[in-house]
Amino acid sequence: MSTRRRTILTIVGSLTIGAAISSAKLAITCRSPDSEQCVWGRAYRPIGMPLETLVFGIVVFVVLRIALRRHWRASSSLK
Repeated sequence: MSTRRRTILTIVGSLTIGAAISSAKLAITCRSPDSEQCVWGRAYRPIGMPLETLVFGIVVFVVLRIALRRHWRASSSLK
């Protein structure tokens, strides 16, 4: 697999995981729909969702690149 393809897959995966974390966080705070946290969470969702996805996505991207780089190096040395 080429480096470009690996990078694209890592970016897509990290943004997907970032969005899932952000959505899960809102779902956990909205267990009681009338709670103040849920009301504010839904009100700021248009701003918070992209920012949290970006922040969590960057962290997950770095972790995935480090983990996968070790995996790719180990699998390429076996050939």
